Amino acid sequence: MTIYSSLGGSGGSGGSGITTISGDSGSITGASVTVFSNNATVNSGSSVSFTNSGTTSTFNTTDVDHNTLIGKGSGNLTKVSAIQNTGVGENTLSSLTSGDANVAVGYSALNAVTTGEFNTAIGANALLVFTGSDTVAVGGGALQSATNGANNVAVGSVALQSLTTGGNNTCLGYGTGQSFVANNNNTCIGYNVLNDNTGDSNTVVGSEAGGGTGSGSQNTLVGFQAGVDLNNGNGNSGNGYAVLNALTTGEYNSAFGWEALFDVTTGSYNLALGYNAGSQLATSESSNIYLSNVGVTGESNIMRLGTTGSGNNQVNKSYIAAVYGTSVSSAVPVVIDSSGQLGTASSFELVWTDKSGNFNAASNNGYFCTAALTATLPAAPAQGDVIQFYCDTGSTVTVTANTGQKIRLAGSISALAGTAACAVQGNALNLVYRSSSATWNAVSSVGSWTIT
Repeated sequence: MTIYSSLGGSGGSGGSGITTISGDSGSITGASVTVFSNNATVNSGSSVSFTNSGTTSTFNTTDVDHNTLIGKGSGNLTKVSAIQNTGVGENTLSSLTSGDANVAVGYSALNAVTTGEFNTAIGANALLVFTGSDTVAVGGGALQSATNGANNVAVGSVALQSLTTGGNNTCLGYGTGQSFVANNNNTCIGYNVLNDNTGDSNTVVGSEAGGGTGSGSQNTLVGFQAGVDLNNGNGNSGNGYAVLNALTTGEYNSAFGWEALFDVTTGSYNLALGYNAGSQLATSESSNIYLSNVGVTGESNIMRLGTTGSGNNQVNKSYIAAVYGTSVSSAVPVVIDSSGQLGTASSFELVWTDKSGNFNAASNNGYFCTAALTATLPAAPAQGDVIQFYCDTGSTVTVTANTGQKIRLAGSISALAGTAACAVQGNALNLVYRSSSATWNAVSSVGSWTIT
């Protein structure tokens, strides 16, 4: 601003005062001039004013109610009691009447709020038509359709762009939740997360995760493209790169690990844990449990634990605690076939094995003895354990009790760690263990056995 003075009178002792003030645009001329911010039309913001007194003109940006409203159309000159509001940008907070502690930065941010409080809108058209309270929008177009839903947080361009009345949503990232309308309780973090979803109570983290069109609800997904095609499926949980990648309407699946349950589309109630777990399932397979196993296409209601081998993600031995030595009532033997499938055998239906050399016998097994040998009974058998021997040789077969144990056949009983022996092909011995006497009792036998 430039001030020009025109001096007059005699002897140089007098003057006529300021005659011209020139600004960035135009000038004013006169012995007495008026300086004001034109806030009568909110040309510079409703809180902006000049206070002139004597020789001093004071420029004010904050009004007596602690509001700072700067920009053409910013603030409302007819406000009643609004306090502690901040608006920077054209048309920010232009409808405000009595709402307190709002912050609006950007063209038309919080343009419609009247009595709402504690809102923060940063970005062009952020919270454009909003009238409620306790909501945060950061980014161009963030929550621009919201009217009165409460407790929403949108950070990112067009985040929660279409939400109108839904509440308690938190969306961080470009395009997150941009199709929500009246939805509630969603949390989405990442590029385009849940961008086409219209469900409730979802928690999704990861670029493009949960991106399918539909109303799927109560899903929890973490990882790049986790559940990227999910539309109407409910109650699914996934953690890992591209887990549940193809899922559309399947429900209550749990997938944890790189590309776990990658191709399941409509299947439900599957549990997959580990790298590529359940990745062979293709469409509607359901109710499977996989631990570090890819599964088999088309199967349902199957449990597979581990993958046999010595490479990555494989095992070649299995240990299960609290099984060996633990007695259970009404028990039957558990058997396994060559594919690894477990099952049970009916009472006294044993697994039979050929033996031609010395060996340690295992409980609940049967042995065809085909050469001279010594079989040592188990060191820690359980009550009711059964072992059977069949002599398929004319050579001597000796059954030896372990330390502290005895063998009884009818009225004959062996010494501690004693033996039962025969050398006649076709003889057999069926033993059952009694814990209290530490004795293997012959419940049946074929041929003559020598007890020592």
